[in-house]
This record gives sequence, C-alpha cells and structure tokens, in this order.
Amino acid sequence: MVPFLTETPPKSFVLGATGHVGRATVRELLREVRPGAQVTAHIRPDSPDLKTWEARFREWGAEVVVCPWTATELGKAMTTAAPTHVFFLHGTRTAGAESADNQGGATPPVDLSLTQVGIEAASALEPRPRLVYLSIRGASPDSRGYVQRTRWQVENMVTSSGIPWTICRAPRLEGSGLGSQPWSVALAAMLERVAALGLRLVGAAQTAARLRPIQAEELAYGLVHSAFNYTTIGRVLEAEELRYRTAIHRAGWIPATRREDPRH
Repeated sequence: MVPFLTETPPKSFVLGATGHVGRATVRELLREVRPGAQVTAHIRPDSPDLKTWEARFREWGAEVVVCPWTATELGKAMTTAAPTHVFFLHGTRTAGAESADNQGGATPPVDLSLTQVGIEAASALEPRPRLVYLSIRGASPDSRGYVQRTRWQVENMVTSSGIPWTICRAPRLEGSGLGSQPWSVALAAMLERVAALGLRLVGAAQTAARLRPIQAEELAYGLVHSAFNYTTIGRVLEAEELRYRTAIHRAGWIPATRREDPRH
C-alpha cells in the first residue's frame, strides 16, 4: 500500500481517466491508496465511452465528474473535489501521434491548451494540489521527433506553474486495449523490446529499462507511487524509475521528518 506523509487521506483527480493509462491509474489508485482516500475520474461530455466508463468507475468506487474541459467547469469540479493530487493523463501516445510525428507534426499530438486549462483550474485551489504529468521518454527541445518536442513544451507549462509537480516520462505503451496500430508502430515496439533485451544481456540494465515498452498497469503503478512520495516533488522521473520494484516504490523512502507536510 502506498505510504503517505499525513494521516489525512489524499484526494486524487484524474484528467484523461477514460484513456488506456487513465483507466489503469484510476483502478490502481483505488487498489493501492489506503481506505478513506477519494478518487475522482473526469470524463468529457463528448466522450464516446461516457456511459460505459461512468458506470464502471462508480462500480469500482470512484467519484465521477462529467464536464467540459474548460477553466470554468474544471475549476468548479476541482473546487468541489478539493484534490491533493491532480493527474494529467491526457494525450497518451497513439497511432495518430505517431503519424503526426512522421509527417513533421502537421497535427499536434498533445493539445497544449488542455494542459493550460487544467493548470489554471488547479492553481485556483487552496491548498494547491500536486500536479502529476504523464510525459514520454525523450521529451526535449532538441529532439528530432515532433511529439517529444511538444511534450517538452507541456512539461515547461507544468514546471513553471508555481504548483508542486512531478513529471513522469513513460516509454512506449504496449499490451491489449490499445486498438489497431500501423505496422510501423508495432515494428518499432518489437525492435525496442529486442534492443532492451540485448542491453540487459550486456549489463546495461538501466538503459534497457528506459527503452523497453511498458504495460499500462505497470505504468499506472509507477505513476501512483511517484505521486505519493515526497522525494519526487519537483523531479522529472525517467522511464526506468516508473517500473515495478524501483526505489520510489519502497515505503521507507518517505522521510519521517517530513510527515508533517500538510499537502503531499
């Protein structure tokens, strides 16, 4: 079970809850966080899976808020939920994002305005929650990939928000539930798995862990444990830190001297 710094149960607000990683994270929060904690899953009114996931989230034990992704409506929803942690899980890398990357970025894979709106809504809360932003491996202003460069811009929004934050750079997603993907995407994932295996055989375990694709359930586990760890505030976590059995998942990592911190 995830350790905490206070006796007050945390409240998590999940943006992008109906996505592949979002669904797994809602489930992980409900499973890993101690009794009394609150999990709110946000769903947009125009989501094609609205009814299905609204019912399923409630069945799991989560609160559900259905509202447009606007500063006003999200602000109202967050004020009511009063979250201690806000998870930004929208814009998970998809086949469409890959296509945009290959075409030189004709269509932005990440809507910058959605992140800005979410940050504005969270900024109005008092006390301010911690932002947990899901980015991708290789995010950089100098990357040749349009997806990575755009993610870097979003990361800058988060780090300059004035709110406590944690950024998690995930590797490529794999597993069932991702839908049909172009052959080039499937081939890239296979090559990364093979390359990661080769790196492990030559002793480069950390590099292999950064490269190897990840299942949504394992990523959700890493996101949740990252969110409730004092040592990860103000840090960018690379892919290898988000996997099972890494240091941030050990209960002893939260310093007892900081257990009086009221916000995290």
